[in-house]
Amino acid sequence: PVVEAGQVALFSPAASSPDLTGKSRFFSRDYPSDSSQGIVLANAAYNIKKWKKVAIIQEQKDYPLGIFKAFEAQFKSLGGMVVKEEFVPSATDFRSMLAKLKAAKPDALFIIVQASPSADRILKQFADLKWKMSLMVNDVVAGDSEIIKNQAKVLEGALSAEFPVGDNDKLKTFMASYKAKYGVDVPYQSYAQTEYDAVYIVRDALIAVGNDGAKIADWLKTVKDWPGASGSVTIGVDGDRVGGHVLKVTKNGT
Repeated sequence: PVVEAGQVALFSPAASSPDLTGKSRFFSRDYPSDSSQGIVLANAAYNIKKWKKVAIIQEQKDYPLGIFKAFEAQFKSLGGMVVKEEFVPSATDFRSMLAKLKAAKPDALFIIVQASPSADRILKQFADLKWKMSLMVNDVVAGDSEIIKNQAKVLEGALSAEFPVGDNDKLKTFMASYKAKYGVDVPYQSYAQTEYDAVYIVRDALIAVGNDGAKIADWLKTVKDWPGASGSVTIGVDGDRVGGHVLKVTKNGT
């Protein structure tokens, strides 16, 4: 409502809630909707792994909820069953929730969190329970190289779905420049590449139509095959980036 009233274009390189699809003439993004993340994982769970019941532990935030909704809808449509426990962001003890989910005798456990520290605690308490169970994690966990390395044993074989990191000269230049400046590799590369691109997409919008919010908003939804660090960027009339997540598996701490 704020941007609509002000006739301001709102462009996001990271907001991924499916609830934002087609929400406003003034909103668009170069990061894909989480609906593709949930759908990819649901299809893998049911069709590849042949899991019929999946337990879910989900943080009560919009981002995890968007992934859950997409996963649940697709998994149920295929014939699967879901059991879920939710936790507030301040929670630190997950043992009772994990015990309830374990008692439901699921085929797999899907951990959906807002940020990886919660997942780290869940995984430690999961291991303490001596619960041998196939795992799935959302992309914020899969994209955290430290948690993947530190929790390598418990996460071995875990499924995730990430927006793939590009492989092109623009991305390589960005990543080399970042490491030269900060002394570390680019973290969360899936998001970093779209954040980098967003600056230049907005620049091109300003060059094309000038500093006019409504014109910029409309121009952004005409972006097609724009060559970015994140690959070829096309934005649909619904404001969403065309294309989405791919299935990944954790092996040997990577």
